Amino acid sequence: MITYTIKGVPPHAIKVTADKDLFDAPADNYAVLDARLDVEVLRSLEVDTDDPELLESDTVARTKNTKISLEPNPRTQNLKTPVAKAIKASLLRRDGHFHHLNRGVLLTAGTFNYDNKTKTLTWSEEDPLVHGDLDGAHTLRIIDETVGTKEWHEAAKGKKPRKQFVGLQIVRGVPFSEIPKIAEGRNSSVNVEAFALEELAQSFEFIKGKLEEYPGLREMVAFKQNEIRNDGKEMDVVYILQLLTLLDNVEFDGDDQPYMAYWSRKKTVNQFIERRENYHRLENLIVDALGLKEYIVANFELWYNTTDGKTGTQKPRFRRTNECENGKTTSFVVLPLIMDGQPTEIDYALSSEGLAMPILAALRTIVSHDELADWTQDPYDLLDEIGPVLVDALTDALAANRNPVVTLKRKGVWSALYDKARIHLFEAERKKKRSGRKRSR
Repeated sequence: MITYTIKGVPPHAIKVTADKDLFDAPADNYAVLDARLDVEVLRSLEVDTDDPELLESDTVARTKNTKISLEPNPRTQNLKTPVAKAIKASLLRRDGHFHHLNRGVLLTAGTFNYDNKTKTLTWSEEDPLVHGDLDGAHTLRIIDETVGTKEWHEAAKGKKPRKQFVGLQIVRGVPFSEIPKIAEGRNSSVNVEAFALEELAQSFEFIKGKLEEYPGLREMVAFKQNEIRNDGKEMDVVYILQLLTLLDNVEFDGDDQPYMAYWSRKKTVNQFIERRENYHRLENLIVDALGLKEYIVANFELWYNTTDGKTGTQKPRFRRTNECENGKTTSFVVLPLIMDGQPTEIDYALSSEGLAMPILAALRTIVSHDELADWTQDPYDLLDEIGPVLVDALTDALAANRNPVVTLKRKGVWSALYDKARIHLFEAERKKKRSGRKRSR
């Protein structure tokens, strides 16, 4: 058996509740202890056992310092994920709000006891497969491996650090048969997505500021998890990050292509977290990125039919292709808001709106390399010129591969469209120079 002891816990931080109605056949000593603990107090708990090998066994996963068993938790912990990094960042802020942003740690124990005279909390682990962490293992490990370290003390420099607290819940006397049910229930809740944590950190203020330049546009975008489903938002901020990724001409200079923005929202958010400066650099393009995406979808049929039969491919009419879904409509919310005379709806839908992405990505060719990027020429005018060529090349690739998902994951497809845009600009510049020389004569 292993005993854990925490000293110096004030009585007002402890609440014990017995609930014999929770299970059909609860143990006689069933109870729940709720505590709000200073993370430094939790980190400094004392561990005692009559069998030291229990603490060092390779067959049981334990926290590094506090030695609490992680075996009851149905998930392993990856401390390199954006969520785990956000938990650690919140802890290191030393601002006193950690417990407000974290749901805490749930342990199950053989016994627990709180002595209000000595202000001492103790609990026991009798079987490491049953007793230990059921939920909040990421939080527990981050506290265990961060508090008291050099990084922890460095984070307090230059500020007046406040105590960070964490919620600790210990359940004792639970029948063995109920342990898996609790573990499953507590760990099956929807994870907070990384972008929602970024919103808590106010990482998207630069996006909000640009959207607010157009009345009503800011209200269309969800910055919190589930806002699309619950509040009927038109899009979420991850969608904007995907479009900005397509226009990032620093990270994706032509040899590299941003096709990951098409197939992975998660990778897009990770890219934002790792390369924030790239996205801030593109803030002047945010509204145009939204409008251009809709502009491409709105003109896709026109551009397709413009090249029909002129490139030797003898393609079928657009409405007969797999790229078009007849009987559906596509609504536009940004384009008519920012440009007069643009449609609010068309009477078809693309089989995948991802078809517009490599076309938008080709416009990286006219994004400046300034510290705060802008267009080097009007992107809508350029699309009117090269849209038919880009659609023709894309639909050729789709016809060859037949599977749009596979096609849009191929770097070569994105490179082909990017190169066509670059060649068009090169030829236009050469034609301009030739015309200038003729006039000078």
